[in-house]
Amino acid sequence: MTVAGSLLVPGTTISAVTLTAPVTTEQVLVQNKPPKINQVRCACYPESATVSLRLHNPNRVELSYEVRLFGGDAQEAQAVHLPAKTAERVAFHGIPNGKFSIQVLDDLGATVASADVVVECPTVVRQAAGS
Repeated sequence: MTVAGSLLVPGTTISAVTLTAPVTTEQVLVQNKPPKINQVRCACYPESATVSLRLHNPNRVELSYEVRLFGGDAQEAQAVHLPAKTAERVAFHGIPNGKFSIQVLDDLGATVASADVVVECPTVVRQAAGS
């Protein structure tokens, strides 16, 4: 515990003395809310698809995340830095048809949000079964 304050001078009150405890990294991390994944969408193009999502940081501090999309042979990851109380679109290009998982990892590598998406585009080749 850290004691911050001043000398007690005659005629002043004790309320001028403040006790504060240092804040640890673990306490700050516990207070952060997980990001929110919204508006997962697929856009079809002649040779592949694009999967996009809106990632929202509900916290009052800027945070960094890693957003991963994986399934079958497709595996992509992007680093995203979100200012406080903002949202940003994240897009993955060149995605084949199939089922995919989206994971959001915090700066410690823990999964803090996830979603699943199915890409079904008529002009895109489906992934090989078992991949």
